[in-house]
Amino acid sequence: MVAAVAVLEAFSPSFHAVVSTYYEESPTPTWDPVYRPSSLVTHYGAVAGFGFLSGSLAAALLVGRHPAFRAPWLGLVIVANACGLLVSQTWAPLVALPIVAGAIVLCASRIPWRQLVVAAGLAAVGLIAFLPFASDRINQQQIFTSSGELALPQSLDTRFRNWQEFFIPAALDNLWVGSAASAAAGDYPAPSSVPERLSMFIDNEYLYEVLRGGVFALLMLLVLFAALGRAGWRARASPDPSARTLGAACLGAVLALAITGFTSEYLTFGALTQLFWMLVGLLVAVRPEAPVAGDEVEARWSEPLLARLREAPTGGA
Repeated sequence: MVAAVAVLEAFSPSFHAVVSTYYEESPTPTWDPVYRPSSLVTHYGAVAGFGFLSGSLAAALLVGRHPAFRAPWLGLVIVANACGLLVSQTWAPLVALPIVAGAIVLCASRIPWRQLVVAAGLAAVGLIAFLPFASDRINQQQIFTSSGELALPQSLDTRFRNWQEFFIPAALDNLWVGSAASAAAGDYPAPSSVPERLSMFIDNEYLYEVLRGGVFALLMLLVLFAALGRAGWRARASPDPSARTLGAACLGAVLALAITGFTSEYLTFGALTQLFWMLVGLLVAVRPEAPVAGDEVEARWSEPLLARLREAPTGGA
């Protein structure tokens, strides 16, 4: 539904006016004023990220041949979210897309040619249908020079300048503990040295974490990504198809957030983080009791305490 509303907003300005009456929209940066639909999730970047994670989950179920989900329904979900991603006109998820798709296929432990052809065909249909939006965005961002050479997108070039001039020096000045600002209170972790007009547009997850909580917050985020990615990869050995597909989806989500985090703070989007942690919680919930390779020690300590004590040798601690 998020993708469907975004598509309707892109095609109908009057429908967008109705949605914006009831749903808040985030401010648009001055260097990137092109309208992009925010759907029901406040920000066009959240539309792209939400569609990316939802489509990745559907792709994991399709490639993993989960018996509880029919291929036509999963194909519809993939097409809908691909269309939502395209109309959001956001570049970062498109860059991460082949990497995430490759990780999902690797988690399947085989090459499901039929499912891959179906998924690729459905994605191609969405790409052709919304190619005019992509071409307008390419022209607006001046990706190709007058001589036909490939250039850095205008929005990314502006981000690089802002990072070098304002945000990186501010992060170095607050390296250990950050600026202690609270995003929950409506404040962005940009100190007074950053111009107010730019304070809400850090556009980098890693700089955001350093500014908000210091270098230790950044390390915790990286450890979190590594742990969840490892858990998702190891789930491919599970006999439960739900655990395998959720593991592939979690691994894809971690890779998506890690890559797209270089150009935006996707973890600050409420709907997107809810979907992400739902996937993580479901993966934990379906984890089988039987240990997988290398889990013998973890399985031992997951037994009830009294059972371990009963098995302890006489005189043991």
